[in-house]
Amino acid sequence: MTTDLLPARLISHTDEQGNIFTGHANEVGPHNPALQARMMAHPIAGWVAVYLDRDRRHPIAEIHLDMQDAIIHEKRCVFKAPRSYAKTTKAVIEFLIFLACEYPNIKAGKYPDIYPHTRVRVLSDAGAKAEEICMDVKNELETNQEIIRDYGKLAGNQVWTNAHFKTRDGFEVTAAGRGAKIRGFRATLLICDDLDGDEEVLSDERMEKAFNWWNKAVINTIDEDDYQCFVIGTTVEEVSLLTYIANKPGWTVHTYQAYAGGIMAPGYETWPSKWSHKRLQAKLIDITHGPFMSEFMNEPQPGEAPLFERHWFRKYSPDDAAFKSLLDKTLYTIVCCDPAISKKDGSDFTALVTISVTFDEVPRIYLRTGGVKRGHWSLNRTVGELWNLYDNFFASEIGIEKVAYQEALCDEMQRFMEQNRRNMTVDAMVPDGDKERRANSVSSYVERGLVYYDPDDPLHIRLIDECVLFKPGKLNIKKDLMDAFVYCLIKVRQWEQRRDTRSEAGRVLPGNRQPHSVTGI
Repeated sequence: MTTDLLPARLISHTDEQGNIFTGHANEVGPHNPALQARMMAHPIAGWVAVYLDRDRRHPIAEIHLDMQDAIIHEKRCVFKAPRSYAKTTKAVIEFLIFLACEYPNIKAGKYPDIYPHTRVRVLSDAGAKAEEICMDVKNELETNQEIIRDYGKLAGNQVWTNAHFKTRDGFEVTAAGRGAKIRGFRATLLICDDLDGDEEVLSDERMEKAFNWWNKAVINTIDEDDYQCFVIGTTVEEVSLLTYIANKPGWTVHTYQAYAGGIMAPGYETWPSKWSHKRLQAKLIDITHGPFMSEFMNEPQPGEAPLFERHWFRKYSPDDAAFKSLLDKTLYTIVCCDPAISKKDGSDFTALVTISVTFDEVPRIYLRTGGVKRGHWSLNRTVGELWNLYDNFFASEIGIEKVAYQEALCDEMQRFMEQNRRNMTVDAMVPDGDKERRANSVSSYVERGLVYYDPDDPLHIRLIDECVLFKPGKLNIKKDLMDAFVYCLIKVRQWEQRRDTRSEAGRVLPGNRQPHSVTGI
């Protein structure tokens, strides 16, 4: 590639007076009339250039204009940006100041593309950090002389604190930390900034609580008809609240890196005036490769010798003609269960995983849509769930982990079959006590790209998250779905060993299960 095509190449412009300006092609300034015009024509960026640019130390980067474009035109979006790249300033603070000042004009229709948000909720991983954002906004409204000159005193008479303020025109903002009780305030704009704490992403239990908090508390506090939601952060770990939200259907994801296209070379810096190649390379040496890839490239690196990597799993759709054609052929279907000892909230889940395997020489393994389940269930409920999966997917066998309490589940399954005169092949699987060794023994199926999942099934995503997050020796590991999945793969391995001697009559066809030899059912 020639230097003329480098994103951060130096360019020059001569104005009408003969002044020569030089700067980077992906930054705003007099050297770049095109980006300069784009900024001034932008309703937010142009306003910011008039009222908030007095203390700017670095030129605005093109990625900042891209962020502010998304804020206007998208309803739900995620921004993944490097550390210290002004993402909070550009996407949160400046936007809130603009909304507070221009609220009456927005309501009057001056900005037809911007919704007149009345109530805004700001969330962060800690309440103090969210309050700091509110303080920065309030400080500008109280002390910025240009704003006071043109908009007057905006402080309202009702509430004006660091965690909650309302302007005289009725524009209202509240701030809270992750996990806080936030019900009772119906926001039309939800802004989430750096929801992931460094310690939280290393704990499965804390991440599970964060996911539940998002689904049960956060989303239910916004106005369902007219709302926007922006989530801003850095991908510090592959499994985090940021990536969890980004993987949800209906969200637009914008990923920015310190180097454009991931090319770590001079001329590819996305904000070269602040983060030059020299400075980025110094940071790389300082914090080492792994943290640099997470913090500046939004590409968290797996640990040494990972058992599972996300890109090993292949996607499929149950509606694809190719998959539907498999349902008319021979498939070997397995349901495996990792039972929980307790059904109390906070304890492990009982996990069920259903897979179907092709009879190819190199088998393909499909996680079945709707066939992955988990819950805090009673013994009878677990038996019912197992039977439903066995029956709905025309399964060939069931595998159940057999340790202490779990042995009772095997006995209950036997009683169920006798009472209902049904015959199911149930195998009590005795674990060897080493979760890592079990997973390692079958991880090659995933590594070879033989395992397929449905990206629209949320429990498929959760299962893969558990696999990817598995780090040997890490404390607080709760991998119920992964355990059941590993047992499924162990059953595949055992089935492959028997397959060569299995007769054609021994295969179970969808919709044509072998009848019981005695009852005929």
